[in-house]
Amino acid sequence: MLVLHANQEQRQVFNDLIQEINKQVVWSGRFILMGDRLILEGFVRSLCFHYDIRQAEVKLFDLPVEDEEGLDVRNYKGLEDLIAMTVFVFHKWGILTGVDAQEDVAELERLFGEILGTYRIDLVFTAEKLEFYQAGIRITYEDVADAMIAYEKKANPQTAVKDSVLRLPAVRTESSGAEEDGKRAKAETAAPDPERDSQAVAQRIEKYHARIGVLSRLSLWQKKSLLRDIRNDRLLNAQEKEQLCLPVQEHECREKMRQIEEELKVAAHATYAHVQTMIRKIEKEELFEKTKQTALEKLQECRIQYGMQEVREIMEQAPPHMEREEYKELMEKLAPYEALDLEEYKQPLDKMRETLEIKEISNMLMQSPKKCRGDYIQLLKCIEEQNFARENAAPYVDQILNRIAEFDKARLKKLLSNVNAMDFETAASLYEMIAQESFLPKLRAGAHIVVSRRLEEISLRECGNFVKMLKNNMDPVLRENPRHYFILWNKC
Repeated sequence: MLVLHANQEQRQVFNDLIQEINKQVVWSGRFILMGDRLILEGFVRSLCFHYDIRQAEVKLFDLPVEDEEGLDVRNYKGLEDLIAMTVFVFHKWGILTGVDAQEDVAELERLFGEILGTYRIDLVFTAEKLEFYQAGIRITYEDVADAMIAYEKKANPQTAVKDSVLRLPAVRTESSGAEEDGKRAKAETAAPDPERDSQAVAQRIEKYHARIGVLSRLSLWQKKSLLRDIRNDRLLNAQEKEQLCLPVQEHECREKMRQIEEELKVAAHATYAHVQTMIRKIEKEELFEKTKQTALEKLQECRIQYGMQEVREIMEQAPPHMEREEYKELMEKLAPYEALDLEEYKQPLDKMRETLEIKEISNMLMQSPKKCRGDYIQLLKCIEEQNFARENAAPYVDQILNRIAEFDKARLKKLLSNVNAMDFETAASLYEMIAQESFLPKLRAGAHIVVSRRLEEISLRECGNFVKMLKNNMDPVLRENPRHYFILWNKC
């Protein structure tokens, strides 16, 4: 376990992040590194970033750390970069959504690699994982920090890390985001600033136009750098930035649509499944909103077009007369297309299923033995196991239940034929027998009512006899007293 005391910038940024994730955390200003976890120690609850499972959670930690323990992160520039990595990484993993970071995953992996290379540490960073390696061996986030500390303690003036590389990005909180946007827009769209150097503005715009003029020759990294420079340029106002960003946006949109068209020209790619993959890829890409919307609209059209064509081919190849197993195979082929509107095929498919299932149930009824109650129970079980459509199986299930009811009624009639002449023990045994034997629930309940009435009748008669006997035994001994009552009660 490693304890670090945050610097002022880290306190500001991470407190803003806490406001975004869980306002109940009151941070002490200390980082605790444990394995692949970075913990923002709170006075009650702590915020934990899990690198191994890509999650952030608030938990009650019982951390055995004394107040005076820990290192000052300001004394180790590499640790400032390592802490800053957490913000960028968990933003790219979709957990810290309020972070203003424009770099993509590949760009960050290159940058992280340059930082860690000083300490002879390698890493693999993707949208699914972040792993650290030292001499080819997998190490934890805490191990990276220990390696940085060891290196910087031994470094001489020539090899020492003089400054951190990463700068913590801004965090948009609920309270500040809207106000800052409003103030910025108002300031930038206000009347021209008389103190602004118009010649410097013109020269700056001209330089940007020169870079925009060769967009087709710029790498993805260079295009992102151009956009970042424009957006962060304090010399330009909002309108000038928008006008400069517009051609970059249009170029991106044209390039993305060209890439889509080129990919779909390949016959193997012009399929419903491949277009679904392309859609998921576009949804994850960092693109202008207009580019993403235009691309997704195009791909959605292709998805429907290719999907409906493939469904038509599947239905045309289906044999006009098929067995139930063949019908199951047909439905499995159609399962991937459930997101499409297949209403035109619903009625014929339902009719096909009805015909096949009724035929199969009829065959089961004809081929199954039907001599005793057990045969019908087994037949009912077989029908239930086949997962027939309820509406198709219901008429046959009702017929089978009616036949089972006939067997149960006959059996119960025989058992209850002499119930009114039974003594208490015999009736109680019969009640238990009915509970143990297999009967339809409704018929069993009716039989239990009949036997219960007989048991109640016997019990009441015995109670009456006990009262008569008690009165007769007390007559010679006790005189009549108005406070003594003997009530003989007969059930009406």
